[in-house]
Amino acid sequence: MVTGLSSAIYQIAAFYTQNNIDLSNSMEQLATGKKFSTPSDDVGSYFQAQDLQAQADGWDPIISNINQWQGAMNVASSASKEISSSIDRLNQLVTLSQQSTDNSQKDAYQIEFQNITGNISKIVTSTTFNNVALLNNTTGATQGTLYLNPDTSLADTMTVDLPVAVDANAITALQNVNIGAVNPNYGAATTAISGAQTLNDTFLSDVAGVSASLNSFGNISSTIQANTLSAISDISNVNDATEIATYTSQTVQQQMASAMLAQANMLSQSVLSLFGNLGKTQG
Repeated sequence: MVTGLSSAIYQIAAFYTQNNIDLSNSMEQLATGKKFSTPSDDVGSYFQAQDLQAQADGWDPIISNINQWQGAMNVASSASKEISSSIDRLNQLVTLSQQSTDNSQKDAYQIEFQNITGNISKIVTSTTFNNVALLNNTTGATQGTLYLNPDTSLADTMTVDLPVAVDANAITALQNVNIGAVNPNYGAATTAISGAQTLNDTFLSDVAGVSASLNSFGNISSTIQANTLSAISDISNVNDATEIATYTSQTVQQQMASAMLAQANMLSQSVLSLFGNLGKTQG
């Protein structure tokens, strides 16, 4: 009887110990929100999550670079639209000068025309982003190369090579315009303005095209990264409802095991006491 009782106590104690370990693991998972924290917890899932995390991290510089160039295109677009507004004013000045009979007013229109032309030239030469000239790519060189995939061996890239918004020849033509009182040449003025407007419209169109491509690639990159992170969560994160139910069950089992162990120990002591008393009686 004593031997059978001892065996039962050992079994209860073993169950209590194992359940205590399981209970501690559940508490840790609920506290961290993770199913595992070291490879020993789940080797396969741990390294799968690590590999996916590395892939997700690889998209960070891709997305960052795309965002940077999206900002650059916003700057280029804004500057080009300022030039468009300035060119609209040049057209107005030509019309005003044609309609005016006041020579001093014509000369004033000429002065404003030249000031605006100077401003256009400054916008073209001074608009930069991260030390890159956006509107004055006189060499036609690539202004930027963006990798579109963390795996650079795929050579999956996009280049930015915008033209000059208003080139030197167009600026010179505007500078030579005369809409003042003496020998105005409205035909030459109209031609010069039209040439500058065509160049700037082409530039703005190219900026819009680059921006659209950047938005597309940015959305794709962000979606890939988001889904990769979601996969990591599915592998790594604890299902709170399931884990709380498990934790509750383990807590109840632990309480029962503790009570059974206490009762078994008391019964064991009673049996040993009974055998001791029996021995004294026989003696």
